[in-house]
Amino acid sequence: MRDWEAIPDEDIREQHGQDIFDSADIEQREQIVLEDTPLVDNNGREIMIYDQDGRRIPRREAHIDEGTEYNGMLFNLKTIHQLFQWSELADDVEDINDSPMTPHYLYPMACLKTIGHFQAEGLMTPFLRKLKELNKWIKERYDGGDEGNIAAELLTGYSPLIEGIACQGYNLLSHQVWAQGRYHDMQQGNITTAFSGTHRMPTTNSNIAQKVWRECETWLPFEWYHQRITGAPVDTSTRIENVYQISLRRLPRQSCNGR
Repeated sequence: MRDWEAIPDEDIREQHGQDIFDSADIEQREQIVLEDTPLVDNNGREIMIYDQDGRRIPRREAHIDEGTEYNGMLFNLKTIHQLFQWSELADDVEDINDSPMTPHYLYPMACLKTIGHFQAEGLMTPFLRKLKELNKWIKERYDGGDEGNIAAELLTGYSPLIEGIACQGYNLLSHQVWAQGRYHDMQQGNITTAFSGTHRMPTTNSNIAQKVWRECETWLPFEWYHQRITGAPVDTSTRIENVYQISLRRLPRQSCNGR
């Protein structure tokens, strides 16, 4: 990126309206005057502003030189744990689980040790907070303070309508370089297999090693890898995916109408 260019205030108002706020939290925010709000803070970071629905409004555009090649971003695995700690939920922790952290697993890439992908058996804390708010809104809307429903839930235990099952963060480039399964050419140890396995017993193992040897003789693993990431444009988007379970049977019968 070469530099930044500020988006004119009038363009922001024309696209997003006059109601602009200092926070995404619609219950704890203040309306701002755009001209009186600095573009960046003392550390040079953009001061975030939001529309009336809580969506972030960009205030500047990046200038990127023509012909620049994009690299795929990965996650800092040394600090990724902070996204799964429930300390931010304070009193809500007991409502979710007694464990202080959602179980999550790290997958370093390219021998970087602390940089790579992750998977988790649940959602990140910011999503958990929003999900709890959504479930509370649904529950209040459909229960309507009905004492019979409240008493029944006290006996059976309340299960939220929407549950977070899992999440993962990865770079899409990985899906385009994997030769098979979850490994790409440089992760399969083919060179080692070719060197050490040609005389292994039984014959099946030896045949496998001979096949790998022929593949390496044609192209070494890093050459296969290079072929996959050059030529046609390669998508290097960084993605975070969440998996939810919606218990439709918990909806009131009148709400099970397909809408």
